[in-house]
Amino acid sequence: MKNKKGFIGGLLSIIITVAIILGMYLWWEKMTVKNLQDTTKKAAQDAGVEINTQDASPQGQVNAVRDAVNKIQDKENAEIANQIENQPQATEEANIVVSSPEKNATVNSPFYIEGKARVFENVVSIRLEDKDGKILFQGTTDAQSPNTGQYGLFQKEIKYTTSQTEGILKVFESSAKDGSEINEVIIPVKFGN
Repeated sequence: MKNKKGFIGGLLSIIITVAIILGMYLWWEKMTVKNLQDTTKKAAQDAGVEINTQDASPQGQVNAVRDAVNKIQDKENAEIANQIENQPQATEEANIVVSSPEKNATVNSPFYIEGKARVFENVVSIRLEDKDGKILFQGTTDAQSPNTGQYGLFQKEIKYTTSQTEGILKVFESSAKDGSEINEVIIPVKFGN
């Protein structure tokens, strides 16, 4: 009999312990779900997003959180895109700016080309062609830049001879990498004499 009472007492202790542990687990799960719901609702309210938290299962709550996060990210991305769209665009000035002659100006030989440049080793290349592509003048001049990366003024006298009435003045930089013509400015001109 004593063994039966000890066995039943031990069994009863085990059942009570399991019931306490199970109760604590269920309470913890309920509190976790409640905390998750509250946190999700608060985050959604802060972001101005409406979410569905009616599914009380853990997976339902995970889905609600995932939905809220996606909506918040979409809203933030839209705000960022709006800011970028409405941001004043930086206008980057060209590396070569020709102030004279202006486009379609009538030039007489000799004439001066003037402008400012920010080019490699301050070397500005110039070519004058007639409308058929025949080179009437080709040369270089230096931009008087105080430091690398800063603009320097340039000026060059151009002499030519042609019977054509129109041409193109090309001002460019020769690439340090491969010698190609970069930062090209093309100015259509009319020949006066």
